Amino acid sequence: LARKTAELGSALTRRVAAGEVVAVSTGDVEKIGWFVEALSRFAAAAIALVGVCVWLAFYLPSLGLMVALAMPVLALAVLPLLPRATRRADEQREKAGKATELASDTVAGLRV
Repeated sequence: LARKTAELGSALTRRVAAGEVVAVSTGDVEKIGWFVEALSRFAAAAIALVGVCVWLAFYLPSLGLMVALAMPVLALAVLPLLPRATRRADEQREKAGKATELASDTVAGLRV
């Protein structure tokens, strides 16, 4: 994205508003960061869950089995909430793009 933006130069702002370019590029980088964070948190949680279940299997097998079966069920119960959260995040990104565009246009108009 950065390379293409540099290639287009000032022609880009004639095609797309500057605020929109900033919002899209920062939003995409932010989503990549969120993915990496979510992946690392998921991996840590999965390792911790397996470790706890193994420990519980030795300490109290029935509790270990109950935890091993209940945790995936609870995790799957949250899945229906994800599309709504994603939709709200996209709406927020759109609003942020409009605000950034307005701020950019305002600053561009205030040349002294």
